[in-house]
Amino acid sequence: MIRFLFTLCFLGGLVLAGVLFKDKIQDFIKEGLNNNSNTLISENTSNKNNEKNTNTNENSPEVNVDLKGNNALAQFTNASNLQKVDKKQSKYEYTYIFRNPENKGVLLKWQTPQKETDAVIKEFGLPLDFFEKPRTQPEIDLIYKKGYHTNVTYDNTTYASPDYSRLANRHKPFTKPLYNAIKQSLGKNVNTTNMVEALMTFYQDIPYKIPPDKRGKKLINGLDVPAKLFLRKVGDCDTKSLAFVSTLLHHPNTKTVLITVEGHMFAGVRGTPTAYQSSVTFQGEKYIICEPVGNARLKVGELAFKDRKVKHIAKIANEK
Repeated sequence: MIRFLFTLCFLGGLVLAGVLFKDKIQDFIKEGLNNNSNTLISENTSNKNNEKNTNTNENSPEVNVDLKGNNALAQFTNASNLQKVDKKQSKYEYTYIFRNPENKGVLLKWQTPQKETDAVIKEFGLPLDFFEKPRTQPEIDLIYKKGYHTNVTYDNTTYASPDYSRLANRHKPFTKPLYNAIKQSLGKNVNTTNMVEALMTFYQDIPYKIPPDKRGKKLINGLDVPAKLFLRKVGDCDTKSLAFVSTLLHHPNTKTVLITVEGHMFAGVRGTPTAYQSSVTFQGEKYIICEPVGNARLKVGELAFKDRKVKHIAKIANEK
């Protein structure tokens, strides 16, 4: 039986909250990354699989969240950055203030049902004794399925890894109100480029903190799912990158990947990079690098680290 190991590579690669990166990001990751010229993000591509998706995973409890409703508020403000969550009438009410790409303060408000939010958070993770007891392959498969994990192999070793694509889809009901609020803030300027830039600045403004390795009776491998990120109001590279791609699942004709390098994770958005933007080619398509972790305001196509070997690329597929 293959020995399943937790990979430390999926823990955040940043050591301190508030790490400041150099203003000029040098080159790009050597392996698997490349640059090309042309427009920022291509918007003339089509993807029928990215049409409206209101279903949760068939093997998970139904989450009763209205994906069609807007249930969100966005307005400009002069107030300073803020992350606040209140419990009111069986709902979580979120108040976030961030600086948009033009450095204007934007106040966002949205809600999620408390019961369903707590339930979806508890789904993720492996049993505390997962690596201590021998198990049959069917038992392992069932634990993976319930806890949103999968196997990832690189360097001739198989690791137990979060199933990022399933998690991104599972938390769509909880990233939808945020998407609607960001869309409101953009007004008539809603397009792929502006949406990606706005979401990057939103997540970059959330304070940096690495989640614990375990929570309650579950091993979570230093990853908070999107619903938990909004409640805790802090997150690291994989936590923010997962929430970033989950939010973009609501935007038409947008494909994303999550890229794991040594000690770090970031996202990629399908498009045609400019001569100064870093990108990765995956399954014949180019994905422009997006670093939503912060705290530095990196732009689309800028890398936080150079010379990091690519360990794994996970495609985020929009499930029906």
